[in-house]
Amino acid sequence: MAQKEKPTIDSMRGTFTRLGFNDKETVCLIILGHQYGRCHAETSGFEGPWYAFDPAHWNVYTNGLGYLSTYTFAIDNYRERITKQGKRQYEMSFGGGEPFMMLPVDMCLFWDEAYYQHVLFYDRHRRDFAKDAAKAWKRLIELGCPPLTEEVPRKEPIDKY
Repeated sequence: MAQKEKPTIDSMRGTFTRLGFNDKETVCLIILGHQYGRCHAETSGFEGPWYAFDPAHWNVYTNGLGYLSTYTFAIDNYRERITKQGKRQYEMSFGGGEPFMMLPVDMCLFWDEAYYQHVLFYDRHRRDFAKDAAKAWKRLIELGCPPLTEEVPRKEPIDKY
């Protein structure tokens, strides 16, 4: 890791730690969230797709390819670029198509050794990734919520038509 990236990594880790997530869960959430869709310059200042291969079917890729492979297959071929809005992002290409866009937080998963070990594990154990990512996602969306399965009794009867 380049020393200049330490503040970015520390900030990302601090944010997820404050939310109660460890490094493994952080890796799951970033990879899960960033394998869908694309960034639009007019709304975020970032440009391009995170993942150009049919992201709606990410879980089909149990033996290779998929967003996880960008870290092990092409991460050494990334280049930094500054968007028109002045945002720092990274791009890597897979044989002529539109480049994959990666945000600094995506790159932190490569720059930081602890994060990268989880990425390598999940690249070889896709079913574990799917299971662990689902658990982390459930925890994320329920943060601060009482158990969502509890029924709350109404204080007043519902008016009938």
